[in-house]
Amino acid sequence: MSPVNQPKPQPKLKVNLKKDLPSPSYLMRTWFFTGLLAAGPIVLTIVLVMMIVNFTDDMVAAIVPPEYRPSAYLGYEIPGLGLITTLVGLTLFGALVSNFFGRYFVQKWDKLMARVPVINGIYGGIKQVLNSVLSEKGQSFREVVFIEFPAKGYHTIGFVTGTTDRFPDTKEEMVMVFIPFGPVVTTGHLLVMPRSKVIETDISVDEGLKMVVTLGLVKKASDLPGAE
Repeated sequence: MSPVNQPKPQPKLKVNLKKDLPSPSYLMRTWFFTGLLAAGPIVLTIVLVMMIVNFTDDMVAAIVPPEYRPSAYLGYEIPGLGLITTLVGLTLFGALVSNFFGRYFVQKWDKLMARVPVINGIYGGIKQVLNSVLSEKGQSFREVVFIEFPAKGYHTIGFVTGTTDRFPDTKEEMVMVFIPFGPVVTTGHLLVMPRSKVIETDISVDEGLKMVVTLGLVKKASDLPGAE
C-alpha cells in the first residue's frame, strides 16, 4: 500500500489588530464629518423654512387685529398660518390685477408713485428688479462670461446684465457685467466694459449661479449628490 499523503500544515495568519484597524481619532473624525454632511442640509433647510414661516406669521400678525386672529378663538397660535394667508392673498391680488380694471389701476398707481419725490426712485427701482427677476420674459442675467479681474492674469466669473449707450465716443458695444460676491449673489461689483474685453463661455446662467453659490464646488446639476 502506498503511503497516505498527509496535508501540509498551513501557516497561521497573523493579524495585527493595532496595525490594521484605524485609530479611534480617525474614526471619530470620519463619523463626525459624515454626520455633518448628512444632517447639515436637513437642518439648514428646516431652519430656513422656519425663518420664512416665522417672518410671514409676524408680518400678518402685525396687520390683523388681535381679536380677529384665530388664536383668539382657539387659544393657541397656528404655525404657518401667516405664510398660507400671504400666499392666498398674493394669488387673489394677482387675479384681480390681471384683468382690464386691475391693469388700469396699476398703471394709475405707477404714475402716481412716479410723481412723488424720493419714493419714485425707490418704487421704480424695486419694480424694475422684480419684473426682471420674476417675469417670464425678464432676463436678469443674460449670459455667463469671464473677465480679467481684479488684476492682470486673474480671471473671474461674471454675468452680463445688459448694454449701455452712455459712451457716445466709443464705437464698440459697451456691456454691463455683474460680478457677485460668492456665496451671496445679491452683492458684488457692476462693471461697464467693452465687449472685446469679455470672454464668452458656454456656461448656462443656472450653472454659473451654482458655481458662485457653492464657491466652485458644484459646477453643474450632475455634480449634486444623488443626481443621476
